[in-house]
Amino acid sequence: MKCKILILLLLAIILNSCKRIEDPIFDESASARVQQEVENARAVLRSHTDWWLIKYYPSPTQAFGGYTIFSKFISDSEVTLTSDINSDRITSTYAVIPETGALLTFNGFNKVIHYFSEPGIDSGRGAPDTGLRGDFEFIVIEATPDLITLKGKRTGNTITMEPIRSNPEELIQQIRQSAAYLDLFRNYSIQKPSGEIEPLILNERTFRLSSNANSPLMSYRPTSDGLELYSDYELEGIRFNRLKFVPIDEAFEFGQYVDESGQIKIFPVYSHASWFSANVWYFSYNNLGRIGQANWDIARAKMQAANISLNFIRIGRFQDVDFPFAAVVSLNNDATQGLLAYSFTPVAGSTDQFRLSYIGAYVIRAFTGQQLNAGVTDLVASLNNRTFRITSEERINPSVITFTDIVDANNFFRVSLAPIFNPFQN
Repeated sequence: MKCKILILLLLAIILNSCKRIEDPIFDESASARVQQEVENARAVLRSHTDWWLIKYYPSPTQAFGGYTIFSKFISDSEVTLTSDINSDRITSTYAVIPETGALLTFNGFNKVIHYFSEPGIDSGRGAPDTGLRGDFEFIVIEATPDLITLKGKRTGNTITMEPIRSNPEELIQQIRQSAAYLDLFRNYSIQKPSGEIEPLILNERTFRLSSNANSPLMSYRPTSDGLELYSDYELEGIRFNRLKFVPIDEAFEFGQYVDESGQIKIFPVYSHASWFSANVWYFSYNNLGRIGQANWDIARAKMQAANISLNFIRIGRFQDVDFPFAAVVSLNNDATQGLLAYSFTPVAGSTDQFRLSYIGAYVIRAFTGQQLNAGVTDLVASLNNRTFRITSEERINPSVITFTDIVDANNFFRVSLAPIFNPFQN
């Protein structure tokens, strides 16, 4: 019995001794491997002295689409960044450090990239606390002189970096112009291989089929010649992830984005009516037709008699599920605000006509029926239950538009995106 116990003790001592001997060897090997990865990543970054193109996607679900960040590593610790949405060129610090592998971190604050990771209360996008949920630290998966593959530490997204070997300034400008054109439009449609055309739901830089709210996102990044998706998308048996811009022709007024097979076409759709309903527009006396000015003269007299001042009156998109389109009137140094709700109905078959139907008046802040009847109803009298046609000197996304009653051309309103205060005097 004593012999068996002795043997077991000896075995335990031998096994324990082996463990103590092997661990340092294994740890040293892992540490050396990580350090080698770090040194390789550093060398690759510094081997290209001009700009790198980073295909960047914030959010673990790519819900905000993709962006291009341009980076120039000017020393072992400094990098200059710019992007397709920020023309500033900002220099800050970076590092490649060992963790479980090599980690590229943009550790000095740089608005170009940290914009995507800061809270929404600062960036103005995404949720107030999480913003766009982007990365500024990346696990280096592989680093070669022609391609660096990264994984977002926070999102898990695949991010790639490619050296720009052609004219970098020209490429940067091309991508910015492409992005600006894509961002011009609020509405897109897709032509499927079958020839069917379906409207797309556009949100940030993502598309989704309007026929299926659960369909996968097409999260895209503007390129120099079109757009590129984060991952392959399949539609009616056709897989695609890149679409090239084909210039304007008779069939597609604003151009189209076509996949390699030529069977998938995404194209912008624009109408003055949709642009009007999606924004907020300000009225002023001097920009009304004869009928509108006559009604405003009546309103001014009533307001003066009731000691009411008019700060502004605007019409358009309103953030309320029950009243998505409305006129808002501000009175008495904005102490009072009232809402005049409308149904906004585009005229079928037209891109520039709509009908306004009055629903009713509601309180936003301290608004009373007495104030409503003391001139406010006269301000909007020539809007109610009429059909209008929109015109503008600007072809796309105008800042000033005129909408004219299709029955009486003397009833027109020229409105502006720029706020207009004291509208009786302007």
